[in-house]
Amino acid sequence: MGMGWLIKLSVFLYSVAYVFSLESQSHLRISNNGYELLVVGVHDSVPDNPATLQKLKTIFTKASKVLYTATRKRAYFKKVFFLLPSTWASRPEYKPSTSVKLTGADIIFSAPKGATRRSFSHTRSYAGCGHQAFHTQLTTDVLNSNHPLAQSSPEKYIVHEFATLRYGVFEEYPNPGENEFYFSTTFGRLDPVRCTIGLRGIIRSSKGYCLFSSIDPETGEFPPGATRHRAFFRKVFILIPSTWSSSLADRDSTSVNLREADIILTNPSAVTKRSYRRTRSYAGCGHSGIHIQLRTDVLLNNNHPLVQRKPEKFLVHEFAKYRYGVFEEYPNPGENQFYFSTTFGRADPVRCTIGLIGRIVKKTSSGMQICTYDTVDPETGEFPEGCIYYPYPSHNKGTASFMDYSYIQEIQDFCDDDHTPGHFSHNVEPPNRQNRLCSHRSTWNVISNTADFKSANSPTSLSDSQLTPQFIIFRAPNRRRRRLAVVLDSPQEIHKRLRLHQAVDHFLSEGFNSDTRVAIIHNDANSMKLRKLRNRRSSVIKSVLQNIDQFSPSISKTQIRIQRGVELLRKSNLTTPGVEHHLIWITCDNQSYVEEKDFQNLADLYITPHIIHCGGDGIKHLEEVTTQQGGIVESKGHQSIFHAIQRLSDKLHDEKDQIVQISNENLEIDRENTHYGNFILDETLQGELVIRIHYNFSAPSLRVLAPNGSEYELQTINMKLKYIRLAIPIADNEHGKWSFAIDNNSPYKESVHMMVIFRPRVREDETPIRTNAWIKVFHEYLPPRIGVYAEVMYGGHPVVNSNVTAHVFQNNRKVTVISLRDTGGGVDITKEDGIYSNFFTEIDSQGNHYVEVIIEDDSKKSEIHKTYEIQIPREEGISPDDPDVFHAPRLEHQTEKVKLKHGLKRSTSSGQFEIDHRWNIKPHADQYPPTRIIDLTVDKVDRKKRLVYLSWTATGDDLDTGRASFYEIRYHNNATALLHSPKDAGLVKEEDVLMGNLDRPKEAGQIEHVAVKFPRAMKWVAVMLRSVDKSQNVGDFSNMITTFFEL
Repeated sequence: MGMGWLIKLSVFLYSVAYVFSLESQSHLRISNNGYELLVVGVHDSVPDNPATLQKLKTIFTKASKVLYTATRKRAYFKKVFFLLPSTWASRPEYKPSTSVKLTGADIIFSAPKGATRRSFSHTRSYAGCGHQAFHTQLTTDVLNSNHPLAQSSPEKYIVHEFATLRYGVFEEYPNPGENEFYFSTTFGRLDPVRCTIGLRGIIRSSKGYCLFSSIDPETGEFPPGATRHRAFFRKVFILIPSTWSSSLADRDSTSVNLREADIILTNPSAVTKRSYRRTRSYAGCGHSGIHIQLRTDVLLNNNHPLVQRKPEKFLVHEFAKYRYGVFEEYPNPGENQFYFSTTFGRADPVRCTIGLIGRIVKKTSSGMQICTYDTVDPETGEFPEGCIYYPYPSHNKGTASFMDYSYIQEIQDFCDDDHTPGHFSHNVEPPNRQNRLCSHRSTWNVISNTADFKSANSPTSLSDSQLTPQFIIFRAPNRRRRRLAVVLDSPQEIHKRLRLHQAVDHFLSEGFNSDTRVAIIHNDANSMKLRKLRNRRSSVIKSVLQNIDQFSPSISKTQIRIQRGVELLRKSNLTTPGVEHHLIWITCDNQSYVEEKDFQNLADLYITPHIIHCGGDGIKHLEEVTTQQGGIVESKGHQSIFHAIQRLSDKLHDEKDQIVQISNENLEIDRENTHYGNFILDETLQGELVIRIHYNFSAPSLRVLAPNGSEYELQTINMKLKYIRLAIPIADNEHGKWSFAIDNNSPYKESVHMMVIFRPRVREDETPIRTNAWIKVFHEYLPPRIGVYAEVMYGGHPVVNSNVTAHVFQNNRKVTVISLRDTGGGVDITKEDGIYSNFFTEIDSQGNHYVEVIIEDDSKKSEIHKTYEIQIPREEGISPDDPDVFHAPRLEHQTEKVKLKHGLKRSTSSGQFEIDHRWNIKPHADQYPPTRIIDLTVDKVDRKKRLVYLSWTATGDDLDTGRASFYEIRYHNNATALLHSPKDAGLVKEEDVLMGNLDRPKEAGQIEHVAVKFPRAMKWVAVMLRSVDKSQNVGDFSNMITTFFEL
């Protein structure tokens, strides 16, 4: 289009920093739409390089086309003269200059650095709007595609500067030192300085990206950062193993243990640990999880597919799942990578926002091939087999979300619902975990409504130094040395007192090592026996516990005895490294009362308080002050005192030292009768079996039969504390079903308590199956919902297909039995993760409640699921010239299913929860609706018949219990419209259901299958449903699915 003339100077050139005449010396003119005599000078500071000249010619050729388009086809560069310095070597194609000088050049290129020249590109103007300028001076680094003003398009930047030079127009972006924002009367808020509102982009600072919705109404400023300047890590405690050098730690740990850590970093080679990173969640959207487990080869590996040199962002991604209860917005392994978008009318990648762009490619024998939307099968709506979506790791449009692939360079925020033009808001359509579990709400909507942010933690402005956490490093002790002061309030009833003393004896004799020192403060706090802490097996400790028959009211008040316990612990040298001190108050005397001040500030003395209370509701005021200092509070009926004691024992032991509770039950055996029973020892148990029988009157006889036929009868009998103990080292051929017989030879009915426990021998590559149980009260509902959870794990691997039941008690009264499920759906948010769940809905009274959980599998259906992470190798670009490297954000998981050969038996219990008058519970009233369906799925589609086959997990009449009355299915051709106004959408009628029945739901936990026929006029459809119970209580709408009938 244009011609370039090469002219070499034969005279010395003065520096362009000297002042020329005030008027431009340009010879530039336009003729027949073409600019002639455009002189481009090269300063002698630019090194002689023919490649530089060739690059200039290429750029001006492209710039000519850009100018032609920008001026509506009215101007282009026709003839360009390049004026080269005399310092450059002569070449045949160069012509000598006789009239053109550098002072007369229109555009001058100089080296980017020089003391006498401006070190930035600029156009010198003087006459104002519409008038030509002196000249344009550019530095050669603008020819670099990475230059901030060029950005891979230096030809467009040339036209930008030429317009200032020739036409006297000026920048429409803010220059350095100018305000980047102004107040827009159109939008009624701050807006970026720009030419048109059609120029969309992102607003960011050194701390991250900013949103219009986050503008401070007082200052009008944008608070940057993923949490809008509302949260940071102030203090971080790091617990290092006992095998590490003590020189790395600030102090030895006495209260911090691995089991209670928020983030656990593991070795990938540990056989019994979960072999892929995960955050363990159970309570669903907006609720905190259990912990984050990361492997060193993930967090510390910059090449891991989910890290990609951004471990800090990956850590925030996992922390958000753990703390705020938000979930992945990319597809997890095994989930569909694409879904049908009713917005675009085609398949689209599962992602947080449509601003996260990338490529859809497939690997072929000849390399990587792009999958275009033209290749989508009109029958199935799917891309060809093997097509995979890879988001660009940089140069992306979207700034959210951290719950998508956090390594993407532009991601600095969580998805939100800001629909300002130019901003990419949350995409409600994809079937990712965030949408399924959080009712299609954005991650920031969920996060900003958590307790951390809803009514506290306003945005702040902190420096980098203030945002740097304080690190305190603890070292786990090689051997835990404990000092226990047990304050014992025995009840007046002798049978309750006996059980209490038997439980304390069990607590002290099973599990603690010989370094443990104990004092039992009982009745007279000034007794000579209480002057020091003693060995747990000492005769003094035994005599205190065995003194059951002689009961007398306490000589000293409970407060005095608690003070005496504190004094004993303080005498044992509280500051000795590695020694932990525990004050344990065990009371079954409802007359005892302790004020809150008696338990305050014990942590300042390095003492951890604990309370076990059997009977009544008299310690509610002490729960918060105790748990805040790291203690445990157990309030149970006296018949469950052993469960309470066992939970305290677990609290005070590392996992490797905890005993495994096989069974813990109360038995009533008629006079001269025999109780027969059995239990299972699975193959993960290696060590010693212990059976304890606690009785009231006459010692029963115990016979135990092993699976290999061996019979055991030898046992230890404690006649004063009235229990028998049988310990059996377990051989490899003794796993399986054990049977036992307890003979009551007395003429009286005997109340017997039986504990079957196992003292495991734990090695590096093996661990027993362990269990845990807890309660979660969801106060955001009225009445509150009570979630019951039990965890069954082999190290880090879930144990699935077990029969798990929760027995709910109020004091000593059994209220109900609940079946817990790990099948996914309803309250169980993740299928086969080892967490069994359900709701407690049969509430009939106020007061303290607790749960005992029994895990048993006689039918040998239980399996250990060992899941391993498989990384997909990197794939190179489409062609050798393609600069992009396709990262592999997808990870495949491979699960090894190991059946338990002999079945499974375990017992555990939860902490307590209180039902008070504020709940407004009405006995026998139907106050709970069906729970929300979270796994609505399209099984298949008959497109010609407009028939969609759907499935989901049935909910109950009361949340996840019982059977709902009917289902209501709603549909629309626009997913967003369906989500926002489901009641205004189409309603599936009985005649539209060709398979299954909406009026006869299955029992909760079973899988529903229906086929629904949709109107012929619909090209595609979005569907949601909900359950309704017999009292017309309506559940929340389910997750949404989309599909199409014709494209």
